[in-house]
Amino acid sequence: MSLHRVLVVAIAAALPLMAAQAQESSTAEAAATDLDGVVVTANRVEQPLVETPMAVTALDARTLDRLRIERFDDYLTQVPGMSSISPRPGNAQLTLRGVGVGLQGNSTVSLYVDDSPFGSSSIFARAGNLTADFDPYDMARIEVLRGPQGTLYGANSLGGLLKFVTTPPALGTFESQAQGQYGTVSGGGDGWSLRGLVNVPIGETAALRANVFKRRDPGYIDDVGLGRKDINGSDVAGGRASLLWQPADALRVRLTSMAQDLDSLGAPVVELVDAAPGAGQPGVRPDLRPAYGGLTQRRWLDENFDVRMRQHNLSVQYDFDRVSLLSSSSYGTQHNRFRSDATVQWRGLLGGALGTPFEGFAYAEEFGMEQKKFTQEVRAWTTDERTLGWQAGLYYSNEETGNRQKLAAYDAAERTPADLVGLIGDELFVATLPASYDEIAAYGTLTWRISPRFDVAVGARYSRNEQEFTQDTRGALLSGVSGKGSEDATWTYLVNPRWRVRDGLMFYGRFATGYRPGGPNFVPPPELAGVIPPAFEPDKLTSYELGMKGEWLDRRVGLELAAYYVDWSDVQLSVSFDGFGFQGNGGRSRSQGLEAALNLRPFDGLNLGLTASYTDAHLTDEVLGPDGQPVARFAKGDRLPYVPRVGAALNADYEGELTGTLGWFVGASFRHVGERATDFTGNGAGQTLSGYNQMDLRAGLDSSRWNLSLWVKNAANADDLVTLGVNGALEDGRTLYGGSVLQPRTVGITFTGYFH
Repeated sequence: MSLHRVLVVAIAAALPLMAAQAQESSTAEAAATDLDGVVVTANRVEQPLVETPMAVTALDARTLDRLRIERFDDYLTQVPGMSSISPRPGNAQLTLRGVGVGLQGNSTVSLYVDDSPFGSSSIFARAGNLTADFDPYDMARIEVLRGPQGTLYGANSLGGLLKFVTTPPALGTFESQAQGQYGTVSGGGDGWSLRGLVNVPIGETAALRANVFKRRDPGYIDDVGLGRKDINGSDVAGGRASLLWQPADALRVRLTSMAQDLDSLGAPVVELVDAAPGAGQPGVRPDLRPAYGGLTQRRWLDENFDVRMRQHNLSVQYDFDRVSLLSSSSYGTQHNRFRSDATVQWRGLLGGALGTPFEGFAYAEEFGMEQKKFTQEVRAWTTDERTLGWQAGLYYSNEETGNRQKLAAYDAAERTPADLVGLIGDELFVATLPASYDEIAAYGTLTWRISPRFDVAVGARYSRNEQEFTQDTRGALLSGVSGKGSEDATWTYLVNPRWRVRDGLMFYGRFATGYRPGGPNFVPPPELAGVIPPAFEPDKLTSYELGMKGEWLDRRVGLELAAYYVDWSDVQLSVSFDGFGFQGNGGRSRSQGLEAALNLRPFDGLNLGLTASYTDAHLTDEVLGPDGQPVARFAKGDRLPYVPRVGAALNADYEGELTGTLGWFVGASFRHVGERATDFTGNGAGQTLSGYNQMDLRAGLDSSRWNLSLWVKNAANADDLVTLGVNGALEDGRTLYGGSVLQPRTVGITFTGYFH
């Protein structure tokens, strides 16, 4: 029997059994316990982690600081079933439980900051690979919700949700902190950061909390073409301010603003070639070696990448006797600008097409995107333990996006705009793609508490969106102006039984659905106007999950287990037909797997944590083109890109006291990521990357006034490939690849001072 059927039958069969056993134990009053004291907001209300009936990973402030977590790459492997593709800083496609198709299309993981979404739901805002990589300084925790969250969180959360929970201002308390950090990369550059925060009470009913940071992420890749070292280093700066006003216990008003900027001159890409012509075989990792020796690349032009992110939120919450009411209003902006050196690809294409020598020219694909998003949500929920609890909300969002793409020619020696021998000027192609996205939604859940130990939550959400899109193209390769629109509506559902066997032990089942919005397609040339679909449809996902969470031996042992089956239909894919690329819906995908998290405290001072996952995700149908024929790129049975079958992380920390006021700690982390497919194999471009291991070490001193930490990331200096793609072909026929590698061994020191 398949895992799908096992989960469906088990959830259905468990309902009456759970209810009966829950009735037998109804005389015991349920006390609120939690796994390691962690409280999460996965269900949009505060709950102990051990009582939250879904798979959630929560990284609290202490963990973020102790593990020196600053970016996606630092905590991805701490989350079972989570992976990403990150071709450059601030540019990532996140995947949970194998729900992803690589760097194409829209995002499958939604991102929230507290109670407000950040980022776009539109494909025209490059939502799939511009996930906000917020610096986690002074975050209360990072929550990762695994599995579809379509009922409570809406669009784009069909794989799961990433939530940054900020630390709220504290009333009546003054607090400040300053932190400095320095690190150096083996064979690369140096990095540093400065951070600080302050919490200031304003009378008895208000407080302000603010933080700022600036960091230099070190580079370690050299550009032999431009003659620059450590080209992939980046500068990141930002801050956050939050004002809390609480004139009464029942009323809380909070205004929060945050900003983050990132600037980089190059992508973390090493160029590689086959050891000999024809050495690489499709579908098998080729015998690769650096094209120019060491961790290097060759570019004719700078590959600047700039990101500007702003988010403002006003939340007002009032607690009635048995019901709470929340209004959350947010306004966010993103400005992204980057340039990709496309000389290798376009020299051959243009030379062959136009019959003109182009050796003296370099080519750049340049992108600029501006997005503004306003959201308003009103939500109410019951706060007591009544037999029938409920939660209901209304949601509205408006997005306005400006997207500009350009293919330009430059003088390769001077790196200035060049006229291609008087034929077509420096701008071969310019596309201006303004778009708008409006969404309204209504949702609700009912929780029936059959007994103090057993309850069932059911929920539904109705979402409707309208989109407008204008395609304005000019240049030598294509020209014209046209516009399109689309609209679609989707229902998502949730059924979530929970059986609390005792305090600190729970079993649950979860049936949940999620979706990504559809949208208008790019306008095809006239000869394909009746062939290319004018719009692509929403894709939908159904998940079946069984899990348990438990604590034993006075909470010295904690265990979480989950098994899931995911059916993903009408998968949105980038398809090409007669040389024209568009967004299509292609068949089905299946993902199934197991996840585990084990926490041990054998004795005081020693903490052990292990997470592990197994994921099997692949296409189950052929992908058909507009002509009804299979699309060559996608083959039935293909693994989904960059989804490792196995992953694991082990953290071990031991701490003790030197004196009554001074403590010490040592720790190590080991992470394993299994083999991954880099692309679909149908077009011969897919390769299989071998798995890799990474170890981090840390040690330090800790007191109530200061903390000193020494740390080493990638202690064994592993140099495994993390991503791999085809960049073009060399004159001798060898394929030129671009791949990212693990950051070499990095040694650093962090000092934090606390002031009260």
